[in-house]
Amino acid sequence: PAHILCMSIRLQACRHLPTKMKMSMSCVFALVVILGSMEQSGADVVFAAIGDWGAGTTAQKDVAKSMAGWMDKNKGDFIVTLGDNFYSGVSDTKHKYWEDRWKKVYTQRSLQKTWYVTLGNHDHNRGKAKNQVAYSKVNSKWHLPKNYYSFTKGSGSGKVHFIMLDTTPLVKGDSRQLRWLESELKKPKGSWIVVCGHHPAFSGPEGGVNSRMSKDVYSLLNKYKVAVYLAGHVHNLEHLRENGKRASSCTDLVVSGAGGARGRTKKGGYRNVQSVAFKEAYGFIGVKISSSKLSISFIDKSGKTTYSFSKSNPRK
Repeated sequence: PAHILCMSIRLQACRHLPTKMKMSMSCVFALVVILGSMEQSGADVVFAAIGDWGAGTTAQKDVAKSMAGWMDKNKGDFIVTLGDNFYSGVSDTKHKYWEDRWKKVYTQRSLQKTWYVTLGNHDHNRGKAKNQVAYSKVNSKWHLPKNYYSFTKGSGSGKVHFIMLDTTPLVKGDSRQLRWLESELKKPKGSWIVVCGHHPAFSGPEGGVNSRMSKDVYSLLNKYKVAVYLAGHVHNLEHLRENGKRASSCTDLVVSGAGGARGRTKKGGYRNVQSVAFKEAYGFIGVKISSSKLSISFIDKSGKTTYSFSKSNPRK
């Protein structure tokens, strides 16, 4: 590592100093090396993910405050949305919801980051999804260059390839997007792969098992060893995993659809999939990714961590 090489050069440079000064300098260099190693062991990518949030409710504001606290404490880099950003959609780039349900709700400094957006079924209402894409040219904090896209974060072995899906057409059999997804999975630009979308592969009872998402999409995620699929749509927080699978060998499924929309859902039954954790509460998820570990926490609207898990990279 560069900082180790730098320490070595400096130690050689002080070879001719008096013995006591050498000892002092060595202690300082050793401390710097230790601190450098501690810094490197931290997460490379830190973000919050929130779904089903643009409802204009009191709960939305409560979750916003909680998310701001988490982002500030954990030095969050950006925010991911998991769809249903605005219920009934936005009619243009000047619609009142941009102010009332986004800018005036997420006011805290820690939330003034780039928002990487996915679209939900309500965003597509009457063909309005295009207006959220257009808004990317108006406000650089709103990142939605196309209905589906990809981007990377981090560096080295901690680099993450994010794939952002538009699941509303996918659940109806969008073969073009499915081919694009596989092309992205075949040649990832990072050590980790994280996929985000609105509709879950499995959830319940409202979401149920969507055959397109479970058969078409989830099978690809497992095939190419995606670490986690983040979704919304169902208004709760849930962690699911295929029965009999270890975290290091499969794609974990996480639902974060509790950002503020009314209507809680209760835990349902699943075939071949285990509901590892289920929280019927408003909130969001916090995600940290390092070179060796991905960690996810469920945070409720009061700021309390109600569940967390970690996993190694299934691609290693």
